[in-house]
Amino acid sequence: MQLTPRAVAYLATEEGIALESYLDSADPPNWTWAMGLTASAKIAVQDQVHRPAPLVDCIRASTARLNAVYMPAINRAFAGHPLNDGQLAAALSFHWSTDASEHADWANA
Repeated sequence: MQLTPRAVAYLATEEGIALESYLDSADPPNWTWAMGLTASAKIAVQDQVHRPAPLVDCIRASTARLNAVYMPAINRAFAGHPLNDGQLAAALSFHWSTDASEHADWANA
């Protein structure tokens, strides 16, 4: 299954898109950029501190992360179960928030 623009758009409404890096509310705080990307994702988020990036750069970086890390997990969790855009967006949102799509019972229902 492939990431769709509609799924990315839905996640953007859930996560928001930060054009400029900010310190999040974690303890300790993390520099965060675009759709919740942090330095732990091996993204140079501090390059965007006080330097807003174009929206398209934020979406590209977030989409690349979704394709590299999140879609493989979703494809494993839902192997043999095709998902429509809404289902894919929900599964990605769940995995983005919990990192647990491969351990959730509903993936096998």
